[in-house]
Amino acid sequence: MNITIQQMARAMLDESGTPATFWGEAAFAAIVIPNKTNVRVNNTQTPHELWYGETPLVKHFKNFGSKCYIKNTDEQLGKLEPRVDEGILLGYSPHKKAYKCYNKRLGRIVDSIDVVVDEKGYIPRQVKYENIEEDEVYPPNQTNDEEIEPQEGPEEQIMIEEKTPSRYVQKNHPVSQILGQKEAGVQTRRSTAEASSYLALLSSTEPQNVREACKDECWVKAMDEELEQIEKNNTWELVPRPKDKNVIGIKWIFKNKLNENGEVVRNKARLVCKGYAQQEGIDFEETFSPVARLEAIRMLLALSSFQKFKVFQMDVKSAFLNGDLEEEVYIE
Repeated sequence: MNITIQQMARAMLDESGTPATFWGEAAFAAIVIPNKTNVRVNNTQTPHELWYGETPLVKHFKNFGSKCYIKNTDEQLGKLEPRVDEGILLGYSPHKKAYKCYNKRLGRIVDSIDVVVDEKGYIPRQVKYENIEEDEVYPPNQTNDEEIEPQEGPEEQIMIEEKTPSRYVQKNHPVSQILGQKEAGVQTRRSTAEASSYLALLSSTEPQNVREACKDECWVKAMDEELEQIEKNNTWELVPRPKDKNVIGIKWIFKNKLNENGEVVRNKARLVCKGYAQQEGIDFEETFSPVARLEAIRMLLALSSFQKFKVFQMDVKSAFLNGDLEEEVYIE
């Protein structure tokens, strides 16, 4: 979710041409949108509706960074002085029903409900703020169309072509590239029909200890699979218990794997060592943590999409760090 909010805030700042000084307001506006619009899987209610118990309203949503006019509430106003101040729409107030705007005349952010938003004057970044300085807090006033028209020189055209990303999205795929039956549609996870056929062979409760797990045939089978994988990988050798060595205990971890419908699709049992019983410098010198980074997975999928590779998903029952230990580690 942090990555999603960051991407939304960056897109709003870049598209509207709003200075990066207002990154906090852009992030808050990005949080408000999914709270009132996103619907979770198998649930027709938004997070706002689940929390407050009322249907959220989105008719007040406006384009971030749009030009707006804020009512001037100063008490000492002359007869000919303007009644509105020009500003920039920065989102929505968290404390009351009002818009959060940057008032150019006051030079600060204000909350006001008397705001008129000019979404028709919303102009993308490349045209709106191409001459903005880095030290300026808000974009300069532009009153005529001649100042906001981009230059059409050859150098300017080359620069825009390099910065503008391609928005081409292929919608129609060749039939030869479709895997499986075309009528089945897109399937990202195990279907409900397949999952329900295995529900009778799985346990829906997670045992707290080994004694409870041994009473259920489903968890006994899961523990047998784990022990079988450990024996196949030659993880340990059975030796008499030494008297002058630190012996580490082990424990079983029991977890239920669920699908998108909240149904149990697998009973997973893991036999792990109590690594916290070891002392650095006495029992070990280095630590290893083989985990898959999300950035690496994204790079793999992006490269596969670009090179048109086929990507297959596998379920790895057990993964072991392959290496030779110089120290002797004893577990019981």
